[in-house]
Amino acid sequence: RQDVRAAEAIFDPIITGAVNKDRRKSPNSSALAGVQVNTQQNFNANLGFQKTLRTGGDFQIDFTNNRFVSNARFQGLIPQYEPELVFSLNQPLLRNFGLNFAYLLVDVTRLNSEAAAWTYRAQLADFVKRVIQAYWVVVFTRQNLEVQKEALGLAQQTLRENNERVRVGLLAPVAVKEAESQAAAREQQVIVANNQLDNALQLLRQIVYLRKDDQSFVPRPIEPVEAPRTTPVTVDANAALTLALEQRPELHAQTLDLQSKQLTARVRENQLLPRVDFVGNFGLNGLAGDALPVIDPSTGETVQTPYDGPYGQALDRLTSRKFYSYQAGVEVEIPIGNAAAKSVFAKAKIDVSQSELTRRQLFSDISLEVSTAVNDVIANMKRIQSSRVARELSEENLRNQQKRLEVGIATTKDVLDFQDDLTQARGIELQAATDYNISLAELARAQGTLLDQYSVVIEVPGKHFTPWWARF
Repeated sequence: RQDVRAAEAIFDPIITGAVNKDRRKSPNSSALAGVQVNTQQNFNANLGFQKTLRTGGDFQIDFTNNRFVSNARFQGLIPQYEPELVFSLNQPLLRNFGLNFAYLLVDVTRLNSEAAAWTYRAQLADFVKRVIQAYWVVVFTRQNLEVQKEALGLAQQTLRENNERVRVGLLAPVAVKEAESQAAAREQQVIVANNQLDNALQLLRQIVYLRKDDQSFVPRPIEPVEAPRTTPVTVDANAALTLALEQRPELHAQTLDLQSKQLTARVRENQLLPRVDFVGNFGLNGLAGDALPVIDPSTGETVQTPYDGPYGQALDRLTSRKFYSYQAGVEVEIPIGNAAAKSVFAKAKIDVSQSELTRRQLFSDISLEVSTAVNDVIANMKRIQSSRVARELSEENLRNQQKRLEVGIATTKDVLDFQDDLTQARGIELQAATDYNISLAELARAQGTLLDQYSVVIEVPGKHFTPWWARF
């Protein structure tokens, strides 16, 4: 946005002012001057106005005021006031010519500004996706910790039951050692799961980075409150791709980048033309001062200038339009070879080709991302269903195996193996639910709807304002 303002600054009018005074005292070589030492004094008060036009021309107004004093014998006005008002225009007719040619660079910058906004939206969507992924990892590690604690509880229960059975002579002492080994292994898994939860919480805390106050560098802790979604959703690959091609911010940014490159190439192509500029100016001038009689050396008569009067009289003569000056012409510049402009134009065309190829590649990448996200959602839905069935069967198998152990048909190792199977089945089910929720977020990101889904609104403070003097 600030680059747009800077680009529009070339149309800002410039007002200049200058006040100066000079004095010169020098020996006079002319015997007719009437004085041996020539003294001259100038006081200047000038005002100017400059403006670059959207047609590429430069317009300028100069209002100069000179007060001149001299001790020369034939100086008819002492002091002498000489104001002048000059209007100048330098208008390109070939290179840099066009009704809005000078504004094209502003348009390029505006397109880049809009592309930057879309790029920011894409980066923000990636950030939200990272937050979501870290969030569900925390949920998974917390639920996995509970699963490991339940597995430890089962192992400890088996150890207690085996101790009792060994005491009454129903089992050999080796069964206690088997249960103790399993309980120790389960305790180690609880420690690992607890560490994974702490690390996941720290990562989520660091990504979101909610500070307690402006002075604190330690982010606030974040506690997830939402359970993973396990209900199936309807996914249409074709509809998802169509939506992605309409919503993905990267595509909008790349389209604007291509337009910017094309506009830049248009500007660079114009620089291949010769420079043909119209140059013209029109001026009004006036004159006044305190008239002094002067002796004409050729006739000996005393004469006096008719332009007597104060400074205001000089302005009246200026505005009477009786005294004027003008200039009009054409300046031509034809570079031989013009290698620099040709090189810059060739690079601009290459930039256009690269942007077009990048856009095509982006279409291909987005199509792949959407199809992959759709497949992941569908596969994870099926994983949830199958893992749930596997977990339920593992629970039933463990119950049956415990009953068999009670009647002496199964061994302690058999029960411990089925406990391992149940713990693994529960972890697989949790992982499937976590992956399902992450894949839903990835599908929303691939479609370009993730920010809208979470009501993330991007607001640019203020609105771009084009000043009236930049409109001509």
